[in-house]
Amino acid sequence: MAQVKIDKESLQKPEFWMVVVPLVLGLWAMLSLFSVYAKSSRAEVKIKNIKRVEQDAKLIKESQEKLGGVTGQNAIKEFQGLDSANQWAKNERLKESSMPRVESPTPKINKSDGTIINRETYVFSKIRLLQLVKFVDFVESNYSNTSCTNIVINYVRTKSKDSWDARVNLEYTVQP
Repeated sequence: MAQVKIDKESLQKPEFWMVVVPLVLGLWAMLSLFSVYAKSSRAEVKIKNIKRVEQDAKLIKESQEKLGGVTGQNAIKEFQGLDSANQWAKNERLKESSMPRVESPTPKINKSDGTIINRETYVFSKIRLLQLVKFVDFVESNYSNTSCTNIVINYVRTKSKDSWDARVNLEYTVQP
């Protein structure tokens, strides 16, 4: 193999540049093509994920329609505060004392339609996570215009590994 000697004199010769420039440009073009190919394959994966999410969203929407619409949308009962929560506690065989209601702030009147917005906070001690989820589901699906706005949970060290202290904020509207 012939040895290529690069010195100051060879850099000044046009023959050197006629060989080097096409090589550098060819290398640059190949790297660009590989880069574009890699990006296009990542884009294809993202497109597949988007299509899968759209299908899942359609499935969820169809399931909601089969089950009667969005949670709480078809419920006709109004949330009655502590009475409604106590009804859930009775269904779950919980002591009513294990879920005290924290004093609610004064209700706010919605200026646009005159409805009254109530907010209540329930504090649960040593409750299982599934029970907490059932409570939120019970409230949102059985009572109209009721939604959970915030849940704060803290793990409680007990013999049971599923023991939590929880604070659930609910918001519901009442027609005047």
